[in-house]
Amino acid sequence: MLCPSTTDPALAREWLSWTAAGVEGLCFKRLEESYRGGVRSWRKYKVRVTTEAVIGAVTGSLAAPRTLLPGRYDRAGRLRYVGRSTTLSGAAGRAVADQLAPPRGAHPWTGWTFSAGWERRAPSMPSWCSRMS
Repeated sequence: MLCPSTTDPALAREWLSWTAAGVEGLCFKRLEESYRGGVRSWRKYKVRVTTEAVIGAVTGSLAAPRTLLPGRYDRAGRLRYVGRSTTLSGAAGRAVADQLAPPRGAHPWTGWTFSAGWERRAPSMPSWCSRMS
């Protein structure tokens, strides 16, 4: 199956608005250039910027997580909370649960609670995991 192509910038901008249909970005190449395996000559424009994070905690339980609470390590090596996933479907929660493990030792977010409004507060956290395996 061939992917659509265009040289029209307006049409390319329209395609970038199709994220709900699963469009992640556009690939660009010179008109006269064909695909060459193993050569990185094409460029990709991504609609979303992504980064890696550690699953620092979950809401629900480790066996049936409802949301994931990711964190990133700062320069001092502390795990910092960075956000919350959307609510996981039952199937997605079961798939993720196989990858979760309880923390080893003290967890840096012990004593925190997380509201549905993406805020953090003290005193208790529902479920912990240290990282995906």
